Amino acid sequence: MINEVYILFNDENPLVHAVLRKDNVLDSNVIMDLLEVARKNNFKLQAVTIQDKQIVFKKMGNFVAIIVADELDDKKILEHYAERILKLFSAKYGPDLEHWNGDVSTFSEFIKSVEKIVLSPKGAVKIVFVGSPGVGKTTLIKLLSGEENLAGRYIPTLVTDVRKMTEVLTIDGEFDVFVWDIPGQAVFKELWKLYLKDADLIVLVTDSTEEDLPRVQRLMEEIEKKYTNVKDKATIIVIANKQDLPGALKPEEVENALGIKTYGSIAIDKSYRPKIMQVLANTVKEIANKKLKAAEEKIGETKKSDEILQIIRDVRDELIKYLPINDPIFINIDYWIKYLAKIGEVNEEDYQRLVGDIKCWRKTLEKEIEKYHMSARLPS
Repeated sequence: MINEVYILFNDENPLVHAVLRKDNVLDSNVIMDLLEVARKNNFKLQAVTIQDKQIVFKKMGNFVAIIVADELDDKKILEHYAERILKLFSAKYGPDLEHWNGDVSTFSEFIKSVEKIVLSPKGAVKIVFVGSPGVGKTTLIKLLSGEENLAGRYIPTLVTDVRKMTEVLTIDGEFDVFVWDIPGQAVFKELWKLYLKDADLIVLVTDSTEEDLPRVQRLMEEIEKKYTNVKDKATIIVIANKQDLPGALKPEEVENALGIKTYGSIAIDKSYRPKIMQVLANTVKEIANKKLKAAEEKIGETKKSDEILQIIRDVRDELIKYLPINDPIFINIDYWIKYLAKIGEVNEEDYQRLVGDIKCWRKTLEKEIEKYHMSARLPS
């Protein structure tokens, strides 16, 4: 959990000091001394552990963020939060700092912004939309992002470099969605690993025609056979788009042909937006629940603390995708990580308590993911 956040400008005294956990504050003199060490090393020193705390330094231009968190927190995730905080602070106050009168109370309102960022998930759920050119992936993404002009002449994506192959959509700060028009040249299939790596959900998009089904089938087989690690880690669903066209196959027909759960869509029809958003939210919830159930089953197969400890660490890494880093659930998880690290065997009482806590984690997760379908926006 994040305990404190400092923001500095031009190596001066802190402009912002947000205390998020008053019972877990480090001496500010110690933090400033460590900051001085980081400065002298041109911020090559990015993190340091002291007592049971982790201190992360993030420099962006003339701004520096310092995050004080628990030692168990992932440094990359903390850096992610630091970057979000600095970007917002720079956008809000950067242009006016040259004329600042020296009164730090000017920035006191920003503490609320820090709290809001820390109480939102880091946005690590990766959903990849894949399909043949022209099936409506880009229009589908425009629909999800709330764009008004959905209908229009098809313009294929020209693949001149990797970055142009994707459009990124952030849904309510929760989902990172990558849209990929698969190029026909076989040489580009080597790039699949790049886009499918660490995917949580792969959405195969078809235009619901008889002609496209074999292409989707081949694509699915390529993903499952060539990239077995993707298959094992990701869930695959199908969106049968263009349901408004004459002769379009119904979602049930596509599902029967491909053997994968299929949902209908008309990407140019705004009424489909909440439907598709709900499909994504429900599917992500199923994925998260499945992983927690798998953790319960693994724990039931062993009583060795080191094995259970690794399972709980994996659960923590998974939950951080869906829940804010300062959600109380992580206090409970961190308790178990520290407790299991001390003991050799888990007795029946500990086992029952742990299983009960995991069930509570699942309920918390379900409530949080229910919020995912509420809104969407394109990143600025």
